[in-house]
Amino acid sequence: MNHLTVGQRAPLSNLAIDDTAPITLKFIRQSPIEMDISCFALDAAGKLINDDYMVFYNQPTSPCGQIKLTHYES
Repeated sequence: MNHLTVGQRAPLSNLAIDDTAPITLKFIRQSPIEMDISCFALDAAGKLINDDYMVFYNQPTSPCGQIKLTHYES
């Protein structure tokens, strides 16, 4: 399991995970703050492929359908 801190950015390649496996992020809120997750699909040069590949609350799926933001309560 990998742990990220507030505001941290981490390329998936640095997390030692299979790039074809689904990724689940779990948060434990310790204060009543708003949380937001964003995912950016980057090219080999580390640049955003296209604005359509910024996945966040207002754009929850990438054009290719491989990146999806879903919500659930546990």
